Amino acid sequence: MPLILRRAIVIIIVLLLAGTVGGLGAWKFGLFKTSTAASSAMPAAPAGLPVLANSCSAGYVTFTFDDGPDVHTLALASELRAEHVPAVFFEIGDKVAANPGITRTLVAHGFVIGDHTWDHKSLTGASTKTAPLTDAQARAELARASAAIVAAGAPKPTLWRAPYDDASQHDVSLATAQGLRLVMSYGVPASGNIADSQDWSGNSPASIATHVDSGYTLHGVSYPGMRANTILSFHDGIPSAVNTIKAIPVIVAWMNAHHLCATSTVRPDAT
Repeated sequence: MPLILRRAIVIIIVLLLAGTVGGLGAWKFGLFKTSTAASSAMPAAPAGLPVLANSCSAGYVTFTFDDGPDVHTLALASELRAEHVPAVFFEIGDKVAANPGITRTLVAHGFVIGDHTWDHKSLTGASTKTAPLTDAQARAELARASAAIVAAGAPKPTLWRAPYDDASQHDVSLATAQGLRLVMSYGVPASGNIADSQDWSGNSPASIATHVDSGYTLHGVSYPGMRANTILSFHDGIPSAVNTIKAIPVIVAWMNAHHLCATSTVRPDAT
């Protein structure tokens, strides 16, 4: 199914939430900006966390996190390390430039860094009701972010995620020319295999875990939970990331019970 058609199916449902879900407005319009006071030291993980260790007979999933680096990023990363969970962090370039030590620390501990553009502008303007970026602007958004990530000590990104998932087929082509492969944060209802935790909405840790583990129904449309090859979508760079951090141990315990493991390798079709 073409990317633009997939987006058309899901964007209508997502936009229905905009006026009713707490916290979405601030996230949606880019009001959650970086904290330049974030520490680059990896904190100690809490005691008693579950460790991801099972037969892996049900397959592997990929954890992804958006909008960092920020004040909660390394607390989350410390927890993931203790739980033996690899992950991909899609980082915003201007935040990396403000907090290069956090990106450097993530890389030093084995996490993968992806490109989430320079300053989280919508490439198409669909979600922000703004004009689409020109080709030159779109290229610069991606190139500047990748350059900041490399300057912070990470390998040049090969994965990218569009802010708000606003990407046309032409944008995908521009990114491909820079060596970047698109990874969406949500997919087609029912048949898709990208689990959006909706942690950006300010939902509780229990709700975040349930969305990912078992799926959910929204406006009469069912979204399945994780299974083999699912891409799991979360955020580390917004205030409600504190709830995400609390939800991860519940998710890991569920994975152990259902024989799922984790990998930072993103499947070829990530849209």
